[in-house]
Amino acid sequence: MTGTTSDIFPLIRDNAYELGTKCLNNGSIFIGDEFACVQAPIGDGYTVYPTLKKIYTLESDYSNIQFHFYKSSKDIDEVLNSASSDNKVMYFVKSNEHGESLNGKFKNSVFLFSDSTGERLSEEAKKELRKISLEEKFSSDILITTSLLDNGINIKDSNVKTLIIDQSDPVEITQMIGRKRIDRQANNLQKIDVYIRLLSLKDISFTINRINETIKELGKIDRTGIDYLKHLTNDSDMNLWYVNDSKISSNTLYGEKLKNLLEYYNYLKEQYEKNKDENIFAETIFKIFGLSNFDELKHICGSDRNTLLKKELVEFLESYAGSQLTQTLRDTFAVEVKKICNKYDYFPADKRDSRMNDNSISKLFKELGLEYSFEANEKTWSVIKENDGVSSN
Repeated sequence: MTGTTSDIFPLIRDNAYELGTKCLNNGSIFIGDEFACVQAPIGDGYTVYPTLKKIYTLESDYSNIQFHFYKSSKDIDEVLNSASSDNKVMYFVKSNEHGESLNGKFKNSVFLFSDSTGERLSEEAKKELRKISLEEKFSSDILITTSLLDNGINIKDSNVKTLIIDQSDPVEITQMIGRKRIDRQANNLQKIDVYIRLLSLKDISFTINRINETIKELGKIDRTGIDYLKHLTNDSDMNLWYVNDSKISSNTLYGEKLKNLLEYYNYLKEQYEKNKDENIFAETIFKIFGLSNFDELKHICGSDRNTLLKKELVEFLESYAGSQLTQTLRDTFAVEVKKICNKYDYFPADKRDSRMNDNSISKLFKELGLEYSFEANEKTWSVIKENDGVSSN
């Protein structure tokens, strides 16, 4: 079960109280379907306390999330450019280098990363971190962070509407999405856009090699003991080991997690090589969040995304082909074209085209190989279909 203390505590409190009462009333060892009363020594006598046998779970509801998948940082520049005080973005990056680069590029952003001394954080970042700790909100339009915020810190701010995640570990992705808290008592559940970077075969191979190297490091710890501490100087190494009674040991739980991750990434690599399908990773994430039918996912990258975009645009244009549009209908037409493009994360390279004027609409059709044109005729506009509507190219 995953959840916060506010979710879990009432569940434990109510059941523990009920079971404790039953144990005291029974006064002896008792075993039921859901719990057992057992005896434990206390002083010269014994006390009876309840032991839960039933595992309780909390239902997860991700129906308010719209998933998107992207290939590279430039694919989401438009999302970051549209960030504002009432449309805030949380961006989880893999490395400090990437975070610093983004922070320099987007001036309305702040970058937070793990820094035990606080000496490397900017004054703005320290101020933002204090605000998050006290108010569970941040002031900047864009909060860029590493895994510092993937666990234990919540953001309760209705203005945070977008999450961007450059991570591939399903558990970390789940935790990062969980940092944005939703008021589930509200009449209208807040909708959140989540952008997750697709993995390439190169990404997967690199991750597999890195996990294997880390597993080797764990083995060295057990073989060499305390002297090996001299080698472990990086912050990233701190979760590899622990010291108990002056004896260094490898982190067994972390090792098991690495083995599970290795199995997961090897599966992805096998599927990528076998099916030549870059959306395998997106599909696994999609299913993790309880969405069983991958065909429902409309926000996918690469050729599949463009294929779906073209298909929907052609269906839309068919309803207008040959029609004469007045000014009002022309404006409605442009708005609908833009909505369809946004739906598939397709943004014009030139921001000036984002208003979808006559020229930008025709340019869009040409970019996508659609055999349609949009022409102005005095006070009306025409959607003209050429050939079968789709270029042979």
